[in-house]
Amino acid sequence: MKFNLDKIKCFLKGNKVYVTNFKYLSLLEIFILVMPLLTYPYLVRVLGKELYGWVLISQIVASYISIFISFGFNEVTTRFISIHRHDRNKLAEVVNSVLVVRMGVFFISGVIFYTLLYKFNIYSDHTILFSFAFFLVADELLFPKYYFLGLERMKWITLINVVTRIFSVILIFILVNKPDDYYIIPILTSTGFIIGGLFALYIVYVKDRIGFYLPKSEIIWLYVKDAFPLFSTNLFASIKDKVSYLLLGNFVSVSDVVLYDLGIKLMNLVVKPVTTFSVVLFPRIAIERNLGLIKKIIFKVFYFLVLLTFGVNVLLPLIADLMLGTEIDLMGLRIFLFAPIFLGLSSFVGSNVLIAFGKNKYMFYSIIFTTVVYLSLTGFAYLFNMLDSLMVFILITVTTYFAELIYRLYVYFNLTRR
Repeated sequence: MKFNLDKIKCFLKGNKVYVTNFKYLSLLEIFILVMPLLTYPYLVRVLGKELYGWVLISQIVASYISIFISFGFNEVTTRFISIHRHDRNKLAEVVNSVLVVRMGVFFISGVIFYTLLYKFNIYSDHTILFSFAFFLVADELLFPKYYFLGLERMKWITLINVVTRIFSVILIFILVNKPDDYYIIPILTSTGFIIGGLFALYIVYVKDRIGFYLPKSEIIWLYVKDAFPLFSTNLFASIKDKVSYLLLGNFVSVSDVVLYDLGIKLMNLVVKPVTTFSVVLFPRIAIERNLGLIKKIIFKVFYFLVLLTFGVNVLLPLIADLMLGTEIDLMGLRIFLFAPIFLGLSSFVGSNVLIAFGKNKYMFYSIIFTTVVYLSLTGFAYLFNMLDSLMVFILITVTTYFAELIYRLYVYFNLTRR
């Protein structure tokens, strides 16, 4: 079956709600990626790479806690909201169950976090920064993203997030003027999250008249069990994505965390068009399961990623100068830019082959395999005292994404032989 663009156009025209929601969601994802780049050069110049590195590490610690608070509900409970969108009692059951669980995890996490921070003096030189950074979890705690996704009201998600993030960014430019102001950054960011979350809950409980009550424990437990597999997947995936930040700050230098983070941000920007394209094609591929079409798209995605990566490499001196304000050895970032090629192809195969063909377990296996590869490489580097170089962490990251791609392509090729 040939790739027929007219069929896709017909599909999109017949699903205007889908197209509108996708438009808002894509806008939000691009906005979230671009916004940090607006403050990046300013904060590096005002704070210096070391202090900004500590800000990034505090954000990573908060993002780990957010995984526990989120608990996979954003993905899993979206289905329940969508199915029962006309049943207000069921909507109340879902929303209240999720909020109760998240509040409980938030409280427990806070007790553990502040005990480690103050009693055991971890990050003792930056206690104030990490104390405020904990409240960055407010985005996951308060904002019921799953509710708006399930009701296909992505306009609200986009509007609230865009307004609150712009508010935070403007305040950062106004209030962060010297190195000693670095602890203000999580205050401003979390304030935006809290305002956005409370406004979203106002829409849910007041405008939509979803009554608040404490659900029965057996009801809450049902939603927890349903979300646990996805929580486990997210937790595994976060190891290879976030641990390097913490290890870099400990074994190399906090300043190098900024360079590593720049590589991650460039990688995500390069990959974003591919992931957006994957979302658009997913409905058709899931229905037709046309391996011939998938093969053609994989080659096109590969060529696109190579060309885009080449373009970023050409502009890399200008990008580095703009973002960092100092001359650096670009070799590490150039090697890092192999990662978007591997990650982009891997993401497409993961969503439009493994998930679209109902091979969800292989998606989970690929994450476990990748995590084992990452931990093995990191352990090997530690045993041989090699974790003292930014280049080593870059090579580990690139190799890990390459391993993920190889595993998913292996599953894909097995499908084509059948």
